[in-house]
Amino acid sequence: MTDAKDAKSLAHQLVILYDGAGVSAWLDRDPSAETAARTVAAALVDAAVPD
Repeated sequence: MTDAKDAKSLAHQLVILYDGAGVSAWLDRDPSAETAARTVAAALVDAAVPD
């Protein structure tokens, strides 16, 4: 993660994603929240870390 353009911002985005996925899984009883969160997390990391 140290190679991210803005590691602090990336970490903040991932924490918000984690929290949101947890709430979605709990309140909405949505088992697909984990898969969706993983997909979004991968896209965030890919966008934040240069090739």
